[in-house]
Amino acid sequence: MQAETSWHFQRPRLIKQVNIVRSLSFVFGLCLHIYPFSNCLF
Repeated sequence: MQAETSWHFQRPRLIKQVNIVRSLSFVFGLCLHIYPFSNCLF
């Protein structure tokens, strides 16, 4: 019972971390895509 509740409490935190990593990687990929274009423009 105790292990189950601890897992239940840990799950949302894990999902939040995954979302943060996903958004960070998305921004990083976006910067990598935009960077060469900005070099060509300026």
